[in-house]
Amino acid sequence: MNDKLQEIANAINMQSINSSSSYTATIREDGGTLLIKDINSPEAIIVIVITGNQILSITPLFSISSVIPERVAELNKVLLTISLPLSLSSLGIQDDRYILFGSMAINTTIENLVHEIEVQAANYDDVMDSVDEFIIDN
Repeated sequence: MNDKLQEIANAINMQSINSSSSYTATIREDGGTLLIKDINSPEAIIVIVITGNQILSITPLFSISSVIPERVAELNKVLLTISLPLSLSSLGIQDDRYILFGSMAINTTIENLVHEIEVQAANYDDVMDSVDEFIIDN
């Protein structure tokens, strides 16, 4: 198990970020990724991956197939437009999913990492509110 992932998990599980947010962190069985859930917004799952020189935080948004087909181009324009003002996060596509992601230096402080997680969770809510009209309701 990655010691840095365990350190991050312990820090997140031991502290409350603010009075309106609370997170749980669980290391996946493979030991290579950390899942963080926002108790107040359980759809917002942040996956932490550590590479040789950075910490990546990835939040799946929705699958490409869940977008109204004739509105894909319009959705992509909206995502490019809102991407710039998103603090600490970027938007992209990974495999068949739109994602929200951030990256930090491997030696970032736990405080900075926790702040990134809090901002990414808030950005998730903002992005999903902005694109709701483009998603097919199931």
